[in-house]
Amino acid sequence: MVVLAQTCHVPAQISTKPRSIKPQTSMRTSVKVHKLTTEDAMNYILTIKNKFLRHPEKFHAFIHTMIDFSRGRINTHTVIERVKILFDGYPDLLLAFNKFLPRGINAI
Repeated sequence: MVVLAQTCHVPAQISTKPRSIKPQTSMRTSVKVHKLTTEDAMNYILTIKNKFLRHPEKFHAFIHTMIDFSRGRINTHTVIERVKILFDGYPDLLLAFNKFLPRGINAI
Protein backbone atom coordinates (compact mmCIF):
# COMPACT_ATOMS: atom_id res chain seq x y z
CA MET A 1 0.00 0.00 0.00
CA VAL A 2 3.01 2.26 0.45
CA VAL A 3 3.58 2.31 -3.32
CA LEU A 4 -0.03 3.32 -3.85
CA ALA A 5 0.08 6.03 -1.16
CA GLN A 6 3.38 7.44 -2.43
CA THR A 7 2.00 7.55 -5.96
CA CYS A 8 -0.68 10.01 -4.88
CA HIS A 9 2.10 12.61 -4.76
CA VAL A 10 3.18 12.02 -8.39
CA PRO A 11 2.24 14.83 -10.81
CA ALA A 12 -0.73 14.12 -13.06
CA GLN A 13 1.42 14.50 -16.17
CA ILE A 14 2.88 11.01 -16.28
CA SER A 15 3.04 8.52 -19.07
CA THR A 16 0.31 5.90 -19.04
CA LYS A 17 1.98 3.98 -21.86
CA PRO A 18 2.26 0.34 -20.73
CA ARG A 19 5.71 -1.12 -20.31
CA SER A 20 6.55 -4.78 -20.08
CA ILE A 21 7.44 -5.88 -16.59
CA LYS A 22 9.43 -9.04 -16.01
CA PRO A 23 8.07 -11.13 -13.12
CA GLN A 24 10.59 -11.83 -10.40
CA THR A 25 11.18 -15.37 -9.23
CA SER A 26 11.45 -15.96 -5.52
CA MET A 27 14.53 -17.93 -4.48
CA ARG A 28 12.55 -19.91 -1.89
CA THR A 29 9.89 -21.07 -4.31
CA SER A 30 9.56 -21.27 -8.04
CA VAL A 31 6.41 -19.13 -7.99
CA LYS A 32 6.69 -15.95 -10.02
CA VAL A 33 5.97 -12.86 -7.93
CA HIS A 34 5.05 -9.53 -9.48
CA LYS A 35 6.55 -6.69 -7.47
CA LEU A 36 4.21 -3.70 -7.56
CA THR A 37 5.57 -0.61 -9.23
CA THR A 38 4.66 3.05 -9.35
CA GLU A 39 3.21 2.35 -12.78
CA ASP A 40 0.91 -0.31 -11.30
CA ALA A 41 -0.27 2.21 -8.72
CA MET A 42 -0.80 4.92 -11.33
CA ASN A 43 -2.81 2.56 -13.53
CA TYR A 44 -5.00 1.68 -10.55
CA ILE A 45 -5.47 5.35 -9.65
CA LEU A 46 -6.43 6.13 -13.26
CA THR A 47 -8.94 3.28 -13.16
CA ILE A 48 -10.50 4.78 -10.03
CA LYS A 49 -10.55 8.25 -11.57
CA ASN A 50 -12.30 6.92 -14.68
CA LYS A 51 -14.87 4.98 -12.63
CA PHE A 52 -15.80 8.10 -10.68
CA LEU A 53 -15.90 10.68 -13.48
CA ARG A 54 -19.44 11.56 -12.40
CA HIS A 55 -18.53 11.44 -8.70
CA PRO A 56 -15.18 13.24 -8.42
CA GLU A 57 -15.69 13.66 -4.67
CA LYS A 58 -15.19 9.89 -4.28
CA PHE A 59 -11.96 9.99 -6.25
CA HIS A 60 -10.70 12.94 -4.20
CA ALA A 61 -11.68 11.20 -0.95
CA PHE A 62 -9.60 8.19 -2.04
CA ILE A 63 -6.58 10.38 -2.84
CA HIS A 64 -6.88 12.17 0.51
CA THR A 65 -7.09 8.80 2.27
CA MET A 66 -3.85 7.71 0.62
CA ILE A 67 -2.18 11.01 1.51
CA ASP A 68 -3.33 10.67 5.14
CA PHE A 69 -1.83 7.17 5.21
CA SER A 70 1.47 8.24 3.64
CA ARG A 71 1.80 11.03 6.23
CA GLY A 72 1.11 8.64 9.10
CA ARG A 73 -2.21 10.21 10.07
CA ILE A 74 -4.13 6.95 9.70
CA ASN A 75 -3.24 3.26 9.82
CA THR A 76 -3.91 0.40 7.41
CA HIS A 77 -7.13 -0.60 9.18
CA THR A 78 -8.56 2.92 8.79
CA VAL A 79 -7.56 3.02 5.11
CA ILE A 80 -9.37 -0.25 4.49
CA GLU A 81 -12.52 0.94 6.27
CA ARG A 82 -12.60 4.18 4.27
CA VAL A 83 -11.93 2.43 0.97
CA LYS A 84 -14.66 -0.15 1.63
CA ILE A 85 -17.15 2.69 2.10
CA LEU A 86 -15.93 4.65 -0.94
CA PHE A 87 -15.91 1.61 -3.22
CA ASP A 88 -19.20 0.12 -2.02
CA GLY A 89 -20.85 -1.32 -5.13
CA TYR A 90 -17.53 -1.56 -6.99
CA PRO A 91 -16.17 -5.03 -6.12
CA ASP A 92 -13.67 -4.82 -8.99
CA LEU A 93 -11.99 -1.80 -7.37
CA LEU A 94 -11.91 -3.51 -3.97
CA LEU A 95 -10.41 -6.69 -5.40
CA ALA A 96 -7.75 -4.70 -7.21
CA PHE A 97 -7.05 -2.73 -4.01
CA ASN A 98 -6.15 -5.99 -2.24
CA LYS A 99 -2.93 -6.35 -4.21
CA PHE A 100 -1.62 -3.13 -2.65
CA LEU A 101 -2.27 -4.30 0.91
CA PRO A 102 0.28 -6.06 3.10
CA ARG A 103 0.37 -9.83 2.67
CA GLY A 104 -2.41 -11.55 4.60
CA ILE A 105 -4.68 -8.49 4.73
CA ASN A 106 -7.62 -8.11 2.35
CA ALA A 107 -10.28 -5.43 1.91
CA ILE A 108 -12.82 -8.09 0.88
